[in-house]
Amino acid sequence: MSDRPATAAPWFPDAAAIFLAALILRGIGLGAESFWGDVMFTWAWTQLGQDFIWGEGRLRENNPPLYFSLAAAWRGVAGGDEWGLRSLSAVASALAAIVCYATGRVLLRRRT
Repeated sequence: MSDRPATAAPWFPDAAAIFLAALILRGIGLGAESFWGDVMFTWAWTQLGQDFIWGEGRLRENNPPLYFSLAAAWRGVAGGDEWGLRSLSAVASALAAIVCYATGRVLLRRRT
């Protein structure tokens, strides 16, 4: 048994730094562009509610309903403006950066 105090996993500070850096880089200019194409479509579908998204909407749209369902819930947290709707993708991409980092650590078995 070690005398060292229990701490977070040794990779946690690296992962937190990667998450914050990715979030900052992804967030730069996030709401600068006005609504267009897919963002406007997401805005419209999040207005229709979960019943529509998982019911009739699932039959109409080729994309799986999970993203629109998450976006509708996220809209309640971050708002329905350009920044609010796009921030879900920004957070998801920052989390993906951590997954890539962790995968590299596992596959390469060294500091990545």
